[in-house]
Amino acid sequence: MADSQVMEVKQKTDIVSVIDSRIKLVKSGRNLKAKCPFHGEKTPSFFVSPELQTFKCFGCGEGGDVLTFLQKYEGMDFPEALEYLAAKVGVTLKKGFRTGEEIEKKRLEEVLHLAGEYYSYLLTSHRVGRRALNYLKKRGITNQIIKTFGIGYSANSWNGLIKFLVGKKGYKREELERVGLILKSGRGSGYYDRFRGRVMFPLKSMQGKTLGFSGRVLPGEEVDEKQAKYINSPETRLYHKSQMLFGLHEARKYIRKKDRVVVVEGELDMISSFKVGVREVVAIKGSALTREQVELIRKLTQNIVLALDADMAGNEATKRGIEIADSMGMNLSVVEIVDGKDPDDLAQKNPDKWKQLVEKAVSIYDFLIDLTIKTYDVSTGIGKKKASRELAPMINRISHLVEREHYLSIAAKAMGVSKRVFEEEVKKASILGKVGDKKEMKKVLKKVMSRRERLERYVLGLFFQMSVGIKDQAIKINQEWFSDLGLKRLWIKVDEVLTKERGVRKVSEIVESLPGEYQRQIQELFTSDVVEVDESKIMDLFEEVVGDLEKMVVREKLNKINKELVKVSEKGSEKKMKKLQEEASRLKRRVKELDGRS
Repeated sequence: MADSQVMEVKQKTDIVSVIDSRIKLVKSGRNLKAKCPFHGEKTPSFFVSPELQTFKCFGCGEGGDVLTFLQKYEGMDFPEALEYLAAKVGVTLKKGFRTGEEIEKKRLEEVLHLAGEYYSYLLTSHRVGRRALNYLKKRGITNQIIKTFGIGYSANSWNGLIKFLVGKKGYKREELERVGLILKSGRGSGYYDRFRGRVMFPLKSMQGKTLGFSGRVLPGEEVDEKQAKYINSPETRLYHKSQMLFGLHEARKYIRKKDRVVVVEGELDMISSFKVGVREVVAIKGSALTREQVELIRKLTQNIVLALDADMAGNEATKRGIEIADSMGMNLSVVEIVDGKDPDDLAQKNPDKWKQLVEKAVSIYDFLIDLTIKTYDVSTGIGKKKASRELAPMINRISHLVEREHYLSIAAKAMGVSKRVFEEEVKKASILGKVGDKKEMKKVLKKVMSRRERLERYVLGLFFQMSVGIKDQAIKINQEWFSDLGLKRLWIKVDEVLTKERGVRKVSEIVESLPGEYQRQIQELFTSDVVEVDESKIMDLFEEVVGDLEKMVVREKLNKINKELVKVSEKGSEKKMKKLQEEASRLKRRVKELDGRS
């Protein structure tokens, strides 16, 4: 590409109009200023010069011309930014300015775009998509919504997409495989379609390019145990799950207008919300916000509203997401979904209620403090201890000092302890967070965690170090043993992989099948909770720890039942007392069995 054409495009482009259409600029002398979209800040330090046709942030140091801005803000590469501006100002670019790598990327984008058109045609204009279309209509998804989001359908065929893209459009099978649309057959050199018999949701970049797909099986067809309800494109050159927010392209102008984004969990949650008027909404997969996703959001707003249920809000992945967003200067609030409904259900059945809940969103810290107080009986010493253990690290993570002081006072009052005492616990959490030496970390963890929590982590740490017999050992672990929600959710995911993937023989194969947040959790368990254990002793130690953990869980249940028996005996309910006595006898027998093994 000749420099003269680049110069022509830049001379015909006004940087002010390009940037102002994306972030709000205000006059500041001869220049214009705004809050920087590339880092969190309260006071504007991002300046645009109409004379120089450049931008500069004096906070984070980002700067450049209009092409640089588009590359940084929109995630475009240089040729994409140049083509975009050239089309806007009416400059015809000469062919041959892309490198071989850029040409390949362009072809892969074309493959995904045409796949989206193919799926859309099957849903809206072909008889094979009729059942899927009827299903969407019953869920209140209109033709306009289908068109807006490019929703489609993949026929229940092994090679329908291959016939279209390879047979009719002339693309190579290897190109389809590279973007995750097809899979190589285990036998020979054949291929087959990855998505079959599913409602298809295109996963798009902020500027609207299709990077991958999410496919949902139709209700009633979830009969095959290997058939996951949702399957998504794998990680490819173009698609990265950690950088994807479903609906961001469609919602971006509404996010700017409202100066906030509502984050929900799934595609249908997002679409139903969008349809009823809460359009500043995006969806993530699972409950974790990643740094890359927050970076995308920060380009549009600094205000995040999380629409979470209590289980999601309390898990470790969500807490990490909250910590990331807070460290990046975002303002966080939460919509508590009441009565166990998700945003999809609520938006369909009671849209006004959904809108009210969004408007009444409370600070994430108010919500988590309230959730913790409801979880533990803070009228008791042990309840205060558990609540404090949960809240101290959370308060410590609040980066703004005034905000941290505010919530430190609220949390102390909610637990019924003095602010001074709770402040000491927050300091301990701060020290724990700064300990770099692993041995010291283990010492501190042992002091902070209860014995049951240590056993829960230890049993998983041992499991993930096993080299053989993982399926036989996995059945010895009961998901109900885990008091830690994060560990429980992790084990449920591991159990799902072991159930569905019959060929799994190694721990590494389990890890590869799990989302990134669970992989990081396993890595932590592997490195921080299992000291250098001799491989020959892992199995014996695992058996011992499994027995100790089950014994502890059974004894805790027995203690709880004994307390209930005292209360019931005072009320004179013979039927309930008999039931409790039978359960107590069963648990006592189990304790004896476990003691006999020791």
